[in-house]
Amino acid sequence: MKVLITGMGGFLGRHLARRLIADGHAVHGVSRSPLDIEGAEIVLGDVLDRKLMEDACSGMDAVIHLAAITEFGSISRHPAKSMETSLLGTLYALGGFVKAGGKHFIFPSSGKAYGKPANLPIPERHSLNPETYLGHIKKLCEDLVMFYASFTPQLYTSLRIFNVYGPGQKAYFLIPTILSQLDKGEIILGDIKSRRDYVHVEDVVGAFRVALSRKGHGFEAYNVGSGLSSSAQDVVDEISRIAKKECTIKTDASRLRAHEAFEERADISKLKALGWSPRYTLVKGLSEML
Repeated sequence: MKVLITGMGGFLGRHLARRLIADGHAVHGVSRSPLDIEGAEIVLGDVLDRKLMEDACSGMDAVIHLAAITEFGSISRHPAKSMETSLLGTLYALGGFVKAGGKHFIFPSSGKAYGKPANLPIPERHSLNPETYLGHIKKLCEDLVMFYASFTPQLYTSLRIFNVYGPGQKAYFLIPTILSQLDKGEIILGDIKSRRDYVHVEDVVGAFRVALSRKGHGFEAYNVGSGLSSSAQDVVDEISRIAKKECTIKTDASRLRAHEAFEERADISKLKALGWSPRYTLVKGLSEML
């Protein structure tokens, strides 16, 4: 297939592009800066350029729209700008995809779109009641994808990704933050008790590969997680055990996040029914990052 990946220069985009190229797909990317990904054809530019997106989508079988602002600090400081960037980027990607007559549009949503869960694990049929900025942004973008699915004949997939981690992730995410402080003996964190579903980036890539093989039309959403939950305390304890280093945790109230659920854990049975399953346990994933 000919596949366009927006935001290819990001953490997930790089992993996904390399894997799809290895699978034999013709992979094209949109990036704001030059990339060194062997086998990929790169268009330099911004997804907020409508004409550029129309040109980039031309001839593509599938569009995977990863480009977005996802860093907590940036979204918190500039919520309106983050919303505008994500909505317009998604709108222009959808417009280019439909105009070009593509077959499959894949959007990476987030487990944050559910808000505080009424039950665990969280199934895809759970209502979307986001309470965080990221959750609101992802839900509105999903609404836009579903709107296009309501009047066009193409196939649309939303992957509601929970807490992804893995090699190459930026330092402000939890696990790289912990690893960067490991040699200091004292690790400064915010909330250490809330539980999150951590899913390795290679398992997320696997979910995209399975989604890409879907046929048909209309819209479907799938959770992407491990089906398990761990606290930041659990993660520190596991890293300490694997690295054989004693660590103490110091909590910093300024790092606490408002409106977050105490526990997030995905029901992954719907995606597993398509043949996908996570290959990485948290222990395996952390071990490879040390």
